[in-house]
Amino acid sequence: MASSLKERLLATLGFLPALAISGSLAQDNGVPAAEPGDPATAPPAPLVIKKYAGDVFNLDQFQLQIPLDDDGDGISDLVTMPLLRNFEDPDFFHIDKLGEAIVFRTRRGDDLMEGADHPRCEMRELKRGTDKPASWSTTDGLSHNLSTRLAFTRVPEDGSPVVAVSLWGESGEALAVRHEHGRVVMSRAGMEPFVLEENYAPCTPFEFMILLDRGRVRLLRETKQVAEWPLEAKGLQFRVGVVMEAEEPESGDPKDSAEVTIWQLYLTHK
Repeated sequence: MASSLKERLLATLGFLPALAISGSLAQDNGVPAAEPGDPATAPPAPLVIKKYAGDVFNLDQFQLQIPLDDDGDGISDLVTMPLLRNFEDPDFFHIDKLGEAIVFRTRRGDDLMEGADHPRCEMRELKRGTDKPASWSTTDGLSHNLSTRLAFTRVPEDGSPVVAVSLWGESGEALAVRHEHGRVVMSRAGMEPFVLEENYAPCTPFEFMILLDRGRVRLLRETKQVAEWPLEAKGLQFRVGVVMEAEEPESGDPKDSAEVTIWQLYLTHK
């Protein structure tokens, strides 16, 4: 059985001497320049041992919805900073064996968040420097950029859709990257889905970039724009992880699972 969140928090507070955060998640954070000196006499760089997702990505601008009701209140729990920085669970949220990626997993029979129909292990964007949900718009004069390299590393046996990335606003889901029936598509509110991968083999990494500005969405693959469409929406936030959208959640094997692995994740608002 997974240890309780309280036990994990105590472990976190006991581990505070700083695991360095090497990040693939860019948040406009500057990296201080090294002091000038003689390279021949400079001390060797410290060895960074990656144990937690927070050692791979900077998670400061996220909170994590986990598929576990550890406090017994009837809804799945939320993990926030500072616990999230050194948080892991081998069942649903951990780094891969090489220490290069975050693995998100959920099962058909896992606990649900309040008001949800589908289990999830999902990071949700916060307003920078706060614990409040992000809330931006496509017409606020900024350019909003999410780019990632990920793979659907496990999909349900019945072919139920699995979501890896989504954008939500005041009007609901604006777009989402889904695996369904052997394809990877980007669902778009009020429009036909855009096909990202026609014949997708699970565990195959792929990359894409989403740019939102001037009331539009632009989708890029390998630095080339492949689609553009209008979107005027506000109250927006990105969500990243795994959501298992079983068509009949109450039937089937409750241990049937979905898994998404993420190697790169960049999120900026400039």
